[in-house]
Amino acid sequence: MLDSESIKIRLVWDNWSEDGTPMPNGLHPKYIKEWDTKWKHRYDINVLTRFIPLERYNRGFFPLLSAQAGIYVDNIRPEDIGEDMGCQDWYVMEPNHMDISLLTENMFGNIGEYSLDMLRRGGAKLVLYYAYEAFPVNQVNWINVIERSLGWLKIPPENFILIFGDQKFDQNYQKYMGSGQGPYYNYYLQNVFTFDHFAWEFSDYLKNQVIGSEREADEIVPATEETRDKQRPKKFLSLNGGGRPHRKFLMTEFARNDLFRHGTVSYLNKFDIPYEPANFCYQPIKPRSGDRRLLDQIEFHNQYKIKEMQLDVDATQDAWHNRGMTAQHYADTYFNVTTETWPAEPSFFVTEKIYKPIINLQPFIFVGHPGLLAYLKEQGYETFPELFDEHYDEIQDHPQRFYNVMQNIIRVCAMPQEELHGLYKRVWEKLLHNRQKLLSHSHTEYWRELIKTMKEIK
Repeated sequence: MLDSESIKIRLVWDNWSEDGTPMPNGLHPKYIKEWDTKWKHRYDINVLTRFIPLERYNRGFFPLLSAQAGIYVDNIRPEDIGEDMGCQDWYVMEPNHMDISLLTENMFGNIGEYSLDMLRRGGAKLVLYYAYEAFPVNQVNWINVIERSLGWLKIPPENFILIFGDQKFDQNYQKYMGSGQGPYYNYYLQNVFTFDHFAWEFSDYLKNQVIGSEREADEIVPATEETRDKQRPKKFLSLNGGGRPHRKFLMTEFARNDLFRHGTVSYLNKFDIPYEPANFCYQPIKPRSGDRRLLDQIEFHNQYKIKEMQLDVDATQDAWHNRGMTAQHYADTYFNVTTETWPAEPSFFVTEKIYKPIINLQPFIFVGHPGLLAYLKEQGYETFPELFDEHYDEIQDHPQRFYNVMQNIIRVCAMPQEELHGLYKRVWEKLLHNRQKLLSHSHTEYWRELIKTMKEIK
Protein backbone atom coordinates (compact mmCIF):
# COMPACT_ATOMS: atom_id res chain seq x y z
CA MET A 1 0.00 0.00 0.00
CA LEU A 2 1.35 3.45 -0.97
CA ASP A 3 1.87 5.98 1.81
CA SER A 4 1.00 9.66 1.57
CA GLU A 5 4.48 10.55 0.28
CA SER A 6 4.50 7.88 -2.42
CA ILE A 7 4.40 8.84 -6.08
CA LYS A 8 2.87 6.59 -8.70
CA ILE A 9 3.17 6.95 -12.45
CA ARG A 10 2.11 4.80 -15.36
CA LEU A 11 4.35 4.40 -18.40
CA VAL A 12 2.78 3.42 -21.71
CA TRP A 13 4.70 1.04 -24.01
CA ASP A 14 3.58 0.11 -27.51
CA ASN A 15 5.51 -3.15 -27.88
CA TRP A 16 6.08 -5.98 -25.41
CA SER A 17 8.37 -9.02 -25.34
CA GLU A 18 7.06 -12.56 -24.96
CA ASP A 19 8.20 -12.56 -21.33
CA GLY A 20 5.83 -9.68 -20.58
CA THR A 21 8.42 -6.85 -20.41
CA PRO A 22 8.08 -3.65 -22.46
CA MET A 23 10.26 -2.64 -25.39
CA PRO A 24 11.33 0.99 -25.87
CA ASN A 25 8.85 3.31 -27.54
CA GLY A 26 9.42 4.41 -31.11
CA LEU A 27 11.29 1.24 -31.97
CA HIS A 28 11.49 0.63 -35.71
CA PRO A 29 9.56 -2.52 -36.74
CA LYS A 30 12.69 -4.19 -38.09
CA TYR A 31 14.13 -4.39 -34.55
CA ILE A 32 11.05 -5.71 -32.75
CA LYS A 33 11.17 -9.42 -33.64
CA GLU A 34 14.79 -9.90 -32.55
CA TRP A 35 14.85 -7.24 -29.85
CA ASP A 36 15.51 -9.56 -26.91
CA THR A 37 17.85 -11.95 -28.73
CA LYS A 38 19.93 -9.47 -30.70
CA TRP A 39 19.33 -5.75 -30.61
CA LYS A 40 18.75 -4.58 -27.07
CA HIS A 41 22.39 -5.00 -26.05
CA ARG A 42 23.82 -3.34 -29.14
CA TYR A 43 25.30 0.09 -28.50
CA ASP A 44 27.42 0.31 -31.62
CA ILE A 45 24.53 1.15 -33.95
CA ASN A 46 21.88 3.81 -34.02
CA VAL A 47 18.90 1.64 -33.04
CA LEU A 48 16.91 4.25 -31.19
CA THR A 49 17.60 4.90 -27.58
CA ARG A 50 20.75 5.34 -25.57
CA PHE A 51 21.06 1.67 -24.75
CA ILE A 52 24.03 0.69 -22.66
CA PRO A 53 24.89 -3.03 -22.54
CA LEU A 54 23.54 -3.38 -19.01
CA GLU A 55 20.19 -4.98 -18.33
CA ARG A 56 19.26 -2.20 -15.95
CA TYR A 57 19.32 0.40 -18.75
CA ASN A 58 17.58 -1.58 -21.47
CA ARG A 59 14.50 0.68 -21.70
CA GLY A 60 16.38 3.89 -21.09
CA PHE A 61 17.16 5.98 -18.03
CA PHE A 62 13.70 7.32 -17.20
CA PRO A 63 12.37 4.11 -15.60
CA LEU A 64 15.59 3.49 -13.68
CA LEU A 65 15.71 7.04 -12.31
CA SER A 66 12.11 6.76 -11.20
CA ALA A 67 12.74 3.45 -9.44
CA GLN A 68 15.79 4.89 -7.64
CA ALA A 69 13.68 7.86 -6.53
CA GLY A 70 11.15 5.53 -4.90
CA ILE A 71 8.51 6.24 -7.51
CA TYR A 72 6.14 3.37 -8.20
CA VAL A 73 6.13 2.70 -11.95
CA ASP A 74 3.30 0.71 -13.49
CA ASN A 75 4.09 -0.36 -17.06
CA ILE A 76 0.92 -0.50 -19.13
CA ARG A 77 -0.21 -1.23 -22.67
CA PRO A 78 -1.85 1.49 -24.79
CA GLU A 79 -5.31 -0.02 -24.35
CA ASP A 80 -4.89 0.42 -20.58
CA ILE A 81 -4.56 4.20 -20.82
CA GLY A 82 -7.04 5.82 -18.47
CA GLU A 83 -10.35 6.78 -20.00
CA ASP A 84 -10.51 10.10 -18.18
CA MET A 85 -8.50 12.80 -19.93
CA GLY A 86 -6.83 13.87 -16.68
CA CYS A 87 -5.02 10.56 -16.23
CA GLN A 88 -1.27 10.68 -15.51
CA ASP A 89 -0.13 8.22 -18.18
CA TRP A 90 3.15 8.99 -19.93
CA TYR A 91 4.53 7.75 -23.22
CA VAL A 92 8.32 8.06 -22.78
CA MET A 93 10.89 8.19 -25.58
CA GLU A 94 14.68 8.50 -25.23
CA PRO A 95 16.41 9.46 -28.50
CA ASN A 96 20.09 8.74 -29.01
CA HIS A 97 20.71 11.74 -31.26
CA MET A 98 18.72 14.80 -32.25
CA ASP A 99 18.96 14.12 -35.97
CA ILE A 100 16.14 14.38 -38.48
CA SER A 101 15.95 10.75 -39.59
CA LEU A 102 16.01 9.39 -36.04
CA LEU A 103 13.33 11.71 -34.73
CA THR A 104 10.95 11.49 -37.67
CA GLU A 105 11.45 7.97 -39.06
CA ASN A 106 12.65 5.97 -36.05
CA MET A 107 10.69 7.74 -33.33
CA PHE A 108 7.63 9.85 -34.02
CA GLY A 109 6.83 7.81 -37.12
CA ASN A 110 6.58 4.64 -35.05
CA ILE A 111 4.14 5.76 -32.36
CA GLY A 112 1.26 3.26 -32.32
CA GLU A 113 -2.06 4.52 -33.64
CA TYR A 114 -3.93 4.04 -30.37
CA SER A 115 -1.17 5.74 -28.37
CA LEU A 116 -1.08 8.58 -30.88
CA ASP A 117 -4.82 9.08 -30.54
CA MET A 118 -4.48 9.25 -26.75
CA LEU A 119 -1.61 11.75 -27.03
CA ARG A 120 -3.75 13.94 -29.21
CA ARG A 121 -6.76 13.74 -26.91
CA GLY A 122 -4.84 14.21 -23.65
CA GLY A 123 -5.22 10.68 -22.34
CA ALA A 124 -1.43 10.48 -22.15
CA LYS A 125 1.52 12.83 -22.42
CA LEU A 126 4.55 12.38 -24.65
CA VAL A 127 7.76 12.68 -22.62
CA LEU A 128 11.01 13.09 -24.55
CA TYR A 129 14.05 12.42 -22.34
CA TYR A 130 17.23 13.90 -23.80
CA ALA A 131 19.31 15.06 -20.85
CA TYR A 132 22.65 14.27 -22.47
CA GLU A 133 25.39 16.57 -23.66
CA ALA A 134 25.64 18.51 -26.93
CA PHE A 135 22.86 19.43 -29.37
CA PRO A 136 22.31 23.06 -28.42
CA VAL A 137 19.07 24.70 -29.43
CA ASN A 138 20.41 25.90 -32.81
CA GLN A 139 22.19 22.69 -33.89
CA VAL A 140 20.86 20.47 -36.71
CA ASN A 141 17.45 22.15 -36.37
CA TRP A 142 16.25 19.55 -33.88
CA ILE A 143 13.82 21.96 -32.25
CA ASN A 144 12.35 22.69 -35.69
CA VAL A 145 12.06 18.95 -36.28
CA ILE A 146 10.20 18.45 -32.99
CA GLU A 147 7.93 21.44 -33.66
CA ARG A 148 7.17 20.29 -37.20
CA SER A 149 6.72 16.63 -36.26
CA LEU A 150 4.46 17.18 -33.27
CA GLY A 151 2.54 19.89 -35.08
CA TRP A 152 2.01 17.59 -38.06
CA LEU A 153 0.98 14.74 -35.75
CA LYS A 154 -1.43 17.16 -34.04
CA ILE A 155 -0.10 16.46 -30.54
CA PRO A 156 -0.96 19.61 -28.53
CA PRO A 157 2.03 21.43 -26.93
CA GLU A 158 0.51 20.95 -23.47
CA ASN A 159 0.72 17.17 -24.00
CA PHE A 160 4.46 17.24 -24.75
CA ILE A 161 7.21 17.33 -22.09
CA LEU A 162 10.93 17.69 -22.83
CA ILE A 163 13.58 16.76 -20.25
CA PHE A 164 16.81 18.32 -21.50
CA GLY A 165 20.45 18.59 -20.46
CA ASP A 166 21.13 22.29 -21.09
CA GLN A 167 21.20 23.72 -17.57
CA LYS A 168 20.43 27.19 -18.94
CA PHE A 169 17.80 26.12 -21.44
CA ASP A 170 15.38 28.92 -20.60
CA GLN A 171 17.72 31.72 -21.59
CA ASN A 172 19.23 29.80 -24.51
CA TYR A 173 15.77 28.97 -25.89
CA GLN A 174 14.91 32.67 -25.69
CA LYS A 175 18.05 33.44 -27.71
CA TYR A 176 16.96 30.85 -30.22
CA MET A 177 13.44 32.25 -30.47
CA GLY A 178 14.84 35.77 -30.85
CA SER A 179 17.00 34.69 -33.77
CA GLY A 180 13.99 34.37 -36.05
CA GLN A 181 14.07 30.56 -36.23
CA GLY A 182 10.72 28.81 -35.83
CA PRO A 183 8.37 28.01 -34.45
CA TYR A 184 6.70 25.77 -37.02
CA TYR A 185 2.92 25.30 -36.95
CA ASN A 186 2.88 27.98 -34.23
CA TYR A 187 4.17 25.20 -31.97
CA TYR A 188 6.00 26.38 -28.85
CA LEU A 189 7.77 24.18 -26.31
CA GLN A 190 5.74 24.79 -23.17
CA ASN A 191 6.95 22.14 -20.74
CA VAL A 192 10.75 21.85 -20.56
CA PHE A 193 12.67 20.58 -17.53
CA THR A 194 16.42 20.38 -17.08
CA PHE A 195 18.20 17.50 -15.42
CA ASP A 196 21.91 17.08 -14.66
CA HIS A 197 21.99 13.62 -16.17
CA PHE A 198 25.73 13.08 -16.09
CA ALA A 199 26.07 14.03 -12.44
CA TRP A 200 23.41 11.45 -11.62
CA GLU A 201 24.86 8.80 -13.94
CA PHE A 202 28.39 9.32 -12.58
CA SER A 203 27.10 9.22 -9.00
CA ASP A 204 25.09 6.11 -9.82
CA TYR A 205 28.20 4.51 -11.32
CA LEU A 206 30.28 5.31 -8.24
CA LYS A 207 27.73 4.13 -5.69
CA ASN A 208 26.57 0.99 -7.48
CA GLN A 209 29.62 -0.23 -9.36
CA VAL A 210 32.77 1.18 -7.74
CA ILE A 211 32.55 2.08 -4.05
CA GLY A 212 32.78 -1.04 -1.93
CA SER A 213 33.84 -3.18 -4.89
CA GLU A 214 37.22 -4.49 -6.01
CA ARG A 215 37.42 -1.57 -8.43
CA GLU A 216 37.43 1.14 -5.76
CA ALA A 217 41.16 1.04 -5.11
CA ASP A 218 41.89 1.20 -8.84
CA GLU A 219 39.57 4.14 -9.56
CA ILE A 220 39.42 6.34 -6.44
CA VAL A 221 42.27 7.75 -4.38
CA PRO A 222 41.75 7.25 -0.62
CA ALA A 223 40.95 10.29 1.55
CA THR A 224 43.95 9.73 3.80
CA GLU A 225 46.84 11.75 5.15
CA GLU A 226 49.09 9.69 2.94
CA THR A 227 47.24 10.97 -0.13
CA ARG A 228 47.35 14.53 1.19
CA ASP A 229 51.08 14.44 1.97
CA LYS A 230 52.31 12.54 -1.08
CA GLN A 231 54.92 14.33 -3.20
CA ARG A 232 53.72 13.96 -6.77
CA PRO A 233 55.93 13.52 -9.83
CA LYS A 234 53.71 15.57 -12.16
CA LYS A 235 51.85 18.84 -11.66
CA PHE A 236 48.63 18.37 -13.61
CA LEU A 237 46.34 15.78 -15.14
CA SER A 238 44.36 16.48 -18.32
CA LEU A 239 42.16 13.78 -19.87
CA ASN A 240 40.80 14.49 -23.34
CA GLY A 241 38.64 12.29 -25.50
CA GLY A 242 36.93 13.77 -28.53
CA GLY A 243 38.97 15.90 -30.92
CA ARG A 244 37.11 19.14 -30.36
CA PRO A 245 38.55 22.56 -31.25
CA HIS A 246 39.11 23.81 -27.69
CA ARG A 247 40.99 20.59 -26.86
CA LYS A 248 43.13 21.00 -29.96
CA PHE A 249 43.87 24.52 -28.80
CA LEU A 250 44.85 23.20 -25.38
CA MET A 251 47.12 20.43 -26.71
CA THR A 252 48.86 22.89 -29.01
CA GLU A 253 49.32 25.42 -26.21
CA PHE A 254 50.77 22.69 -24.00
CA ALA A 255 53.33 22.05 -26.73
CA ARG A 256 53.98 25.74 -27.43
CA ASN A 257 54.66 26.43 -23.76
CA ASP A 258 56.57 23.21 -23.07
CA LEU A 259 54.00 22.01 -20.55
CA PHE A 260 53.70 18.34 -21.47
CA ARG A 261 56.69 17.60 -19.22
CA HIS A 262 54.66 18.85 -16.25
CA GLY A 263 51.53 16.84 -16.99
CA THR A 264 49.92 13.48 -17.44
CA VAL A 265 47.85 13.97 -20.57
CA SER A 266 45.60 11.92 -22.80
CA TYR A 267 44.18 12.90 -26.17
CA LEU A 268 42.18 10.29 -28.08
CA ASN A 269 41.06 12.36 -31.08
CA LYS A 270 37.77 10.50 -31.46
CA PHE A 271 34.77 12.27 -33.04
CA ASP A 272 37.13 14.73 -34.70
CA ILE A 273 35.89 18.29 -35.39
CA PRO A 274 37.90 20.74 -37.58
CA TYR A 275 39.90 23.40 -35.78
CA GLU A 276 40.54 26.95 -36.97
CA PRO A 277 43.34 28.47 -34.80
CA ALA A 278 42.42 32.07 -35.64
CA ASN A 279 39.08 31.52 -33.85
CA PHE A 280 40.75 30.45 -30.59
CA CYS A 281 44.11 32.17 -30.33
CA TYR A 282 44.42 35.46 -28.48
CA GLN A 283 47.21 37.72 -27.24
CA PRO A 284 46.72 41.10 -25.47
CA ILE A 285 48.43 43.23 -28.09
CA LYS A 286 47.77 46.73 -29.43
CA PRO A 287 46.66 46.91 -33.07
CA ARG A 288 49.34 48.09 -35.53
CA SER A 289 51.99 47.98 -32.81
CA GLY A 290 54.26 45.56 -34.61
CA ASP A 291 53.76 43.00 -31.82
CA ARG A 292 53.92 39.59 -33.52
CA ARG A 293 52.88 37.42 -30.56
CA LEU A 294 49.42 36.64 -31.96
CA LEU A 295 50.72 35.97 -35.47
CA ASP A 296 53.42 33.70 -34.06
CA GLN A 297 50.88 31.85 -31.94
CA ILE A 298 48.54 31.28 -34.89
CA GLU A 299 51.44 30.17 -37.08
CA PHE A 300 52.53 27.64 -34.45
CA HIS A 301 48.98 26.31 -34.17
CA ASN A 302 48.67 25.95 -37.94
CA GLN A 303 51.90 23.97 -38.16
CA TYR A 304 51.73 21.80 -35.03
CA LYS A 305 50.57 18.22 -35.49
CA ILE A 306 48.77 16.88 -32.43
CA LYS A 307 49.68 13.32 -31.50
CA GLU A 308 47.21 10.87 -30.04
CA MET A 309 48.14 10.15 -26.44
CA GLN A 310 46.60 7.16 -24.69
CA LEU A 311 46.78 6.43 -20.99
CA ASP A 312 44.33 3.64 -20.22
CA VAL A 313 41.71 3.95 -22.95
CA ASP A 314 42.03 2.91 -26.59
CA ALA A 315 39.41 4.91 -28.49
CA THR A 316 39.24 2.29 -31.24
CA GLN A 317 38.22 -0.31 -28.67
CA ASP A 318 36.25 1.77 -26.17
CA ALA A 319 34.62 4.73 -27.89
CA TRP A 320 32.10 5.28 -25.08
CA HIS A 321 34.42 5.04 -22.08
CA ASN A 322 33.30 8.06 -20.08
CA ARG A 323 32.99 7.04 -16.46
CA GLY A 324 35.93 4.87 -15.45
CA MET A 325 39.02 6.40 -13.85
CA THR A 326 42.57 5.39 -12.95
CA ALA A 327 43.33 6.45 -9.39
CA GLN A 328 47.09 6.46 -10.00
CA HIS A 329 46.78 9.32 -12.49
CA TYR A 330 45.20 11.50 -9.81
CA ALA A 331 47.58 10.33 -7.10
CA ASP A 332 50.56 11.37 -9.23
CA THR A 333 49.35 14.91 -10.06
CA TYR A 334 48.28 17.98 -8.09
CA PHE A 335 45.57 19.67 -10.16
CA ASN A 336 43.22 18.93 -13.04
CA VAL A 337 42.91 20.73 -16.37
CA THR A 338 39.36 19.74 -17.24
CA THR A 339 37.98 20.11 -20.76
CA GLU A 340 34.21 19.96 -20.99
CA THR A 341 32.46 18.83 -24.19
CA TRP A 342 31.89 22.44 -25.33
CA PRO A 343 31.97 24.16 -27.89
CA ALA A 344 28.31 24.12 -28.77
CA GLU A 345 26.36 27.31 -28.29
CA PRO A 346 24.16 28.75 -27.11
CA SER A 347 24.24 25.95 -24.53
CA PHE A 348 25.32 25.07 -21.02
CA PHE A 349 25.91 21.34 -20.74
CA VAL A 350 27.82 19.79 -17.86
CA THR A 351 29.00 16.20 -17.78
CA GLU A 352 30.87 13.68 -15.65
CA LYS A 353 34.15 15.38 -16.65
CA ILE A 354 33.79 18.14 -14.04
CA TYR A 355 33.03 15.58 -11.31
CA LYS A 356 35.99 13.24 -11.85
CA PRO A 357 38.55 15.57 -10.20
CA ILE A 358 36.05 16.16 -7.40
CA ILE A 359 35.76 12.47 -6.51
CA ASN A 360 39.54 12.09 -6.82
CA LEU A 361 40.48 15.03 -4.61
CA GLN A 362 41.96 17.45 -7.13
CA PRO A 363 41.64 21.22 -7.56
CA PHE A 364 40.45 22.04 -11.09
CA ILE A 365 40.61 24.65 -13.80
CA PHE A 366 38.15 24.45 -16.70
CA VAL A 367 38.62 24.76 -20.44
CA GLY A 368 35.05 25.08 -21.65
CA HIS A 369 32.17 27.50 -21.66
CA PRO A 370 32.00 30.37 -19.14
CA GLY A 371 30.11 29.93 -15.89
CA LEU A 372 31.21 26.40 -14.97
CA LEU A 373 32.76 27.55 -11.70
CA ALA A 374 29.69 29.61 -10.89
CA TYR A 375 27.50 26.57 -11.58
CA LEU A 376 29.48 24.39 -9.16
CA LYS A 377 29.37 27.09 -6.50
CA GLU A 378 25.59 27.23 -6.88
CA GLN A 379 25.54 23.48 -6.23
CA GLY A 380 27.55 23.95 -3.01
CA TYR A 381 31.02 22.99 -4.22
CA GLU A 382 34.23 24.82 -3.32
CA THR A 383 36.58 26.24 -5.97
CA PHE A 384 40.26 27.13 -5.73
CA PRO A 385 41.28 30.81 -5.89
CA GLU A 386 44.30 29.75 -3.81
CA LEU A 387 45.77 28.32 -7.02
CA PHE A 388 44.00 30.10 -9.87
CA ASP A 389 42.74 33.53 -10.78
CA GLU A 390 39.14 32.43 -11.27
CA HIS A 391 37.99 35.55 -13.10
CA TYR A 392 38.48 33.55 -16.29
CA ASP A 393 35.10 31.93 -15.57
CA GLU A 394 33.37 35.30 -16.13
CA ILE A 395 34.99 36.08 -19.51
CA GLN A 396 32.43 35.59 -22.27
CA ASP A 397 34.84 35.93 -25.18
CA HIS A 398 36.21 32.44 -25.78
CA PRO A 399 39.76 33.28 -26.99
CA GLN A 400 40.28 35.72 -24.12
CA ARG A 401 38.97 33.18 -21.60
CA PHE A 402 41.27 30.47 -22.95
CA TYR A 403 44.20 32.89 -22.84
CA ASN A 404 43.51 33.54 -19.16
CA VAL A 405 43.18 29.81 -18.47
CA MET A 406 46.55 29.18 -20.11
CA GLN A 407 48.20 31.98 -18.14
CA ASN A 408 46.94 30.30 -14.97
CA ILE A 409 48.29 26.92 -16.00
CA ILE A 410 51.66 28.35 -17.04
CA ARG A 411 51.98 30.23 -13.74
CA VAL A 412 51.10 27.26 -11.54
CA CYS A 413 53.35 24.91 -13.51
CA ALA A 414 56.22 27.37 -12.96
CA MET A 415 55.81 27.11 -9.18
CA PRO A 416 58.50 25.25 -7.25
CA GLN A 417 57.36 21.77 -6.29
CA GLU A 418 57.26 22.58 -2.58
CA GLU A 419 55.07 25.65 -3.13
CA LEU A 420 52.52 23.71 -5.16
CA HIS A 421 52.62 20.85 -2.67
CA GLY A 422 51.93 23.31 0.13
CA LEU A 423 48.98 24.80 -1.74
CA TYR A 424 47.54 21.33 -2.29
CA LYS A 425 47.71 20.60 1.43
CA ARG A 426 46.19 24.01 2.14
CA VAL A 427 43.03 23.20 0.11
CA TRP A 428 42.74 19.64 1.44
CA GLU A 429 39.62 20.35 3.50
CA LYS A 430 37.95 21.82 0.43
CA LEU A 431 38.76 18.68 -1.52
CA LEU A 432 37.23 16.51 1.19
CA HIS A 433 34.15 18.75 1.28
CA ASN A 434 33.69 18.47 -2.50
CA ARG A 435 33.95 14.70 -2.50
CA GLN A 436 31.43 14.40 0.31
CA LYS A 437 29.12 16.86 -1.45
CA LEU A 438 29.17 14.75 -4.60
CA LEU A 439 28.54 11.51 -2.75
CA SER A 440 25.78 12.90 -0.57
CA HIS A 441 23.91 14.88 -3.21
CA SER A 442 20.48 13.37 -3.87
CA HIS A 443 19.79 13.48 -7.58
CA THR A 444 16.85 11.20 -6.96
CA GLU A 445 15.21 13.74 -4.65
CA TYR A 446 15.43 16.30 -7.47
CA TRP A 447 13.89 13.71 -9.77
CA ARG A 448 11.02 13.16 -7.34
CA GLU A 449 10.29 16.88 -7.30
CA LEU A 450 10.51 17.00 -11.08
CA ILE A 451 8.03 14.14 -11.42
CA LYS A 452 5.67 15.83 -8.94
CA THR A 453 5.76 18.98 -11.06
CA MET A 454 5.18 17.02 -14.26
CA LYS A 455 2.13 15.35 -12.71
CA GLU A 456 0.59 18.79 -12.14
CA ILE A 457 0.70 19.71 -15.83
CA LYS A 458 -2.84 19.86 -17.22
